[in-house]
Amino acid sequence: MKLIIRADDIGYTDVCNIGAFETIERGVVTSADVMMDTPGTEDALERLKAFPWISLGWHGHMWGAPVLDSQAVPSLVMADAGRIRFRKDLRAAADVVFDEALAECPARIAS
Repeated sequence: MKLIIRADDIGYTDVCNIGAFETIERGVVTSADVMMDTPGTEDALERLKAFPWISLGWHGHMWGAPVLDSQAVPSLVMADAGRIRFRKDLRAAADVVFDEALAECPARIAS
């Protein structure tokens, strides 16, 4: 049996990277998910070059403004703020239109 241990949120901040890379350096972590649009991303990607054996994934998330026009994804957006509402309004997330969320995902990847 093999165990995969994933470090999540790599790249969130330089400080978060410290703990993640300590576990990588000690051989605990075998997989890492990198947040690609956060303050510590450059630091994380630069440091990951030293660990080519780590299996990498993209940690996608939705916060801030949508990449698509707000009118194209109205169920994702807080009406009063123009931001993706998942962080602040989890109770109301049940009415999110699946096709709008599905359209926003590749737009975020491409941006």
